[in-house]
Amino acid sequence: AIAATLLDPLDGLLKLTGSRFGFVGAVAPGPLEGAELSVLSMLERDRTLPGTFPPCALDDLSERAVRSRQTVVVSSPGAPGGVFGRREPESALVAPLVVGDRVVGVLGLADAPAGYSDSVIGSLAPLLSAAADVLAAIEERRRQTRVEMQLAHAERLASIGTLAAGVAHEVNNPLAYVLLNVEAAVRDARRIGERVAALKAVLSPRIGADELDALFADLSEPAERLARYCSDANEGAERVQRIVRDLMAFSRFESEENRLVDINATVEIALKM
Repeated sequence: AIAATLLDPLDGLLKLTGSRFGFVGAVAPGPLEGAELSVLSMLERDRTLPGTFPPCALDDLSERAVRSRQTVVVSSPGAPGGVFGRREPESALVAPLVVGDRVVGVLGLADAPAGYSDSVIGSLAPLLSAAADVLAAIEERRRQTRVEMQLAHAERLASIGTLAAGVAHEVNNPLAYVLLNVEAAVRDARRIGERVAALKAVLSPRIGADELDALFADLSEPAERLARYCSDANEGAERVQRIVRDLMAFSRFESEENRLVDINATVEIALKM
C-alpha cells in the first residue's frame, strides 16, 4: 500500500524525464552518521519493482543530497550501490524530499537519455513536492500507529491493574476468616497435643508403658498430624495473603503518598510478579 501511494509521483517523474529507473526512500530522523535509507517504492520503465525494501546504509549520493539539501546530479557514476544496482547507470539524479525544515527522504532517477539539465531539474519541483508530502503523510501515519499501539498497551495495563485490584479485594475478604480459623485450629491442635502429653505424664507412674502406649495410640499420632496439617494450611494461607498484597501494590489501587520505601522489598515483589 505504501509503494502504491508513491507510484503516481514517481511514475510522473519517470515519464517527464524519460528515466529508466527511479526510487523513493525515507530517511529516519536524527543524525546522518549511521543513518539508513528505507526504499519504499521503485519503478523501472513501465514495470513496477517490489516495494518496501529492508533499510540499507545511506549511499553516497543520497547522503550528499540530504546534507546539502540540493539535488545531486552525476554522469557515468558507475555503480554507487544501494538502489542503483543491476548495471552502471549513464546518469543519475538524487533529490532531497523536504517538508518544512526537515529532509524526510530522497528521490532518485537514473538513465535519462538527455541527462538531467538545470531546466529539467526545475520542472521536477511540483512532483518532488508531491512525493515529499506523501512521504511525510506516511511517516505521520506510522507515528500515529505507534502512538495508538502504545495507548492501547497502556489501556490494557490499566485494565489488568483494575482487574488485579478487584480480584485481590474479593480474595482478601474470605481469606481473612480462613486465616483466622486456621490460626485458631493450629492453637487448638497444639493445646490438644499439650493436654495429651500432660495426661500421659500423669498416668505413666500408675500404669505400665505398654498399656499407656496402647491407651493413647489412637490419640497422640492424630493430634500431632492435626497440628502439622493446620500449620501447613496456615503457611499456605499466609502465602496467598502475600500474593494478594503484591497484586494490590501492582494495581496501584491505593492512593499515592510520599513516604520511605524499602527498595529491596519492592524488587522482591517485582521478581515474584
